Amino acid sequence: MSYEQKLSRIQSYLESLFSECSVHIEVEFEESTFCFRVDDPDGRVKHLLAVSEGFLSDFTADQIEKKLETWNVKRVMGQAGRMKILVSTFGLKIAEQD
Repeated sequence: MSYEQKLSRIQSYLESLFSECSVHIEVEFEESTFCFRVDDPDGRVKHLLAVSEGFLSDFTADQIEKKLETWNVKRVMGQAGRMKILVSTFGLKIAEQD
């Protein structure tokens, strides 16, 4: 399965968790991540989820969705607010603020 299909699956999953919001994907070349930006209905950033390239490579789309469920990504995103959450093969981490 291609990265595009996996990214689309993550986007759909996030849209199901935050049905009132819109979800956008941005590539962060410097960090080798794909950042999912969840915007509230007014267009303000609500959550940021940065998925590593390694995470996408290591798992199938079904495994990716299961990992996000198991790691309770919605709860973690709620705790982090607008702080970026990093997703790697090893789990979720709320990024340090600059």
